[in-house]
Amino acid sequence: MLNADTLTKWMTNFETRITKEKDHLTELDRVIGDSDHGNNMERGVEAIKAAFEKTPPTSDLAQDFKTIAMAMLSKVGGASGPLYGTAFLEMAKLAKTDTDFGDLVDAAAKGIAKRGQAKTGD
Repeated sequence: MLNADTLTKWMTNFETRITKEKDHLTELDRVIGDSDHGNNMERGVEAIKAAFEKTPPTSDLAQDFKTIAMAMLSKVGGASGPLYGTAFLEMAKLAKTDTDFGDLVDAAAKGIAKRGQAKTGD
């Protein structure tokens, strides 16, 4: 089961990893896009951190996931903002009744697939 403590650790690790790999993400995007993915994602995790400094995670995981989603939607450009935002919004919906991490990740993946109109084999 996911709780506020594990969510905080998860987002802290996410921020650390994005910051560490920012240049690599940008380089990967340079090959297929406009070379802004690393910077965009760094802005997103900084927005999550700022949002949680203002309002720390609570026992209301649905609200916490919504906070993450809004941070990503407002700060991450390109396709990644809507995709990550959708993932966390889907987690927010499910977290009202289910806090099993596997179920939450499954809901996020389905949301991303639906938003991106992805299907098996893409």
